[in-house]
Amino acid sequence: MKQLRFLALLMLALVAVACQQRPDLTLTITTPGSGAMLGSSTVTVVGLVTPPQAEVSYQVNGGEAQAVAVAENGTFSFDAPLEPGENEVVVTATLGEQSVSETLTLTSTPLVSAGFVFDAAITEDSPTFTRPDDGFGLSDEDRTNGYHTFTFEV
Repeated sequence: MKQLRFLALLMLALVAVACQQRPDLTLTITTPGSGAMLGSSTVTVVGLVTPPQAEVSYQVNGGEAQAVAVAENGTFSFDAPLEPGENEVVVTATLGEQSVSETLTLTSTPLVSAGFVFDAAITEDSPTFTRPDDGFGLSDEDRTNGYHTFTFEV
């Protein structure tokens, strides 16, 4: 009789374990935040998925889904290409029948390059660079000896 009771309890325990639901699938994007304005044509997306056995993928502007590597602790990161203007990046985590997604709306305004780099030592014999407003208040010595970086914005 004791053996029968033990077997009944064992069977009940096995059924209870088998009926347990899988852990909830969660997906968190840590950076960037949705609505971010970026000055580049790529974005690094960093996040966390639990449980870490989940598969993660992303799509940019409805394009083809790209698989993402997930670390043992559930963290992941990937670089996504962006088009100039508004972009939609959808990150999806899947575990069995469960699926969860996060959508980021990101605006890309990449900086425009002037297409050249000026890299030269400025010496006493170098040409003098002046502006129409006579150097914006800089002396000739400052313009030719102390300022080696030029920034252009379009």
